[in-house]
Amino acid sequence: MIHIYVCDDSIEFRRIFDQTLTKFIPIYFSKKLEYKIEDSVENGEQLLRRMDTVPLDVVFLDIDLPKMNGFELAKQIIVKNKDALIVFVSGYDHFVYQVFEFFPFAYLRKSHILDELPSVLKRISNKYDSDNRTIIIQSVSGKIKIDTRDIVYICSEGNYYIVYTNKGPLKCRGTLNEAEELLVKFDFYRIHSAYIVNLNHIQKIEQSEVVVSNEKKPLPIAQRRLSGFRNAYSEFTIRSFNL
Repeated sequence: MIHIYVCDDSIEFRRIFDQTLTKFIPIYFSKKLEYKIEDSVENGEQLLRRMDTVPLDVVFLDIDLPKMNGFELAKQIIVKNKDALIVFVSGYDHFVYQVFEFFPFAYLRKSHILDELPSVLKRISNKYDSDNRTIIIQSVSGKIKIDTRDIVYICSEGNYYIVYTNKGPLKCRGTLNEAEELLVKFDFYRIHSAYIVNLNHIQKIEQSEVVVSNEKKPLPIAQRRLSGFRNAYSEFTIRSFNL
């Protein structure tokens, strides 16, 4: 069950947006996905209290909120649920330049809601539709079906490669080239002869290193791959913001 929230201080916007979600989600979500549009809330305090009793998977979050703005609220949402999909919503285009540090799932402009929302909903659907995101890998203990969203990065190790997931490492038979072929249609990039990273799990890029989820030690980016990686990550980020 995907629990979807709307947090905005405008009663009228919440009413209209709830109606729009109710109309659009059945069209753009996979028919196999179960979801619930929770009662909308008007501020961060209400949202955080609701999260204590009802899970939050997706939130359409206004940036210009009273007391606790959307950026401050996003930090607390991530603490409670690091996998939450945050879609910032704003009536001001200039906010788009301030949201990158929060790694939101998307950015919606209120003046373009009807144009931009379908694409965002399709991406949310793909994110949760496991049939579109699963691969089968040959681990040392046998074949394993794995959701690519759970993969943080892959590292080569002799005649094997290690798949580091948010649930722990998996040792697999084969080469990193074979792993790359499996992941080519997803948001992964080979940053080094020994490393492939999931762009969704990147937390920080520093010169020729990248920091990923659940890994304190940065991963190296090969000099010859640096330019291509930066271009790929830039394109991925722009696509994520749906601009």
